[in-house]
Amino acid sequence: MPGHPLTSLAKEAKRLNRSASFMLSEMTVDIGEWEPYDEPIPQWFEDVPLDEDKPEDLAALKLLPGWLVVVRVVIIHLDLRRAAGSGLFGLLGDERLQVVDATLLLAEQLYALAEHCEHGASAVTCAQDFTRMSADDMDAMVKSVAFKSFHDSEIGKRLRPAIMFRLCTQMCNHVNMPKQEEQNV
Repeated sequence: MPGHPLTSLAKEAKRLNRSASFMLSEMTVDIGEWEPYDEPIPQWFEDVPLDEDKPEDLAALKLLPGWLVVVRVVIIHLDLRRAAGSGLFGLLGDERLQVVDATLLLAEQLYALAEHCEHGASAVTCAQDFTRMSADDMDAMVKSVAFKSFHDSEIGKRLRPAIMFRLCTQMCNHVNMPKQEEQNV
């Protein structure tokens, strides 16, 4: 679509009556050392000029009442039959990407499934870190980054932290998985 990417995303989300999301990394700014997210942001920061694209980004973010900001990506390695059977990936396992509000029980259910699948494998090629951040801490981080990026105290109210769960049915993270073990995961 022509025009600003976030504006196009907002317009398409409105048209489809669905929520829109983007990665937290797309909003970050480089102002040197990051402060802890729970500490107040210094007043001097409000005088720092916005990057040239930021005013357009801010206007686009105000087109929707709410956005999900993906703070973390978790991969769930599970065959399609069991993924569909879990009911967490659509009726037929056709919703392989889930962007879930971090405060919902569904996020915890998907985390638990990812851990179960990974810990049940005999060999994992690249282990994931399942350390969880509280929804309140994620929310504070998103709001802090939003304020640092846009110098607008209202925009944080439109942003909610989310976790992206991706279903991988290829079992690419598991090495030499015997059929017996594959059935037990």
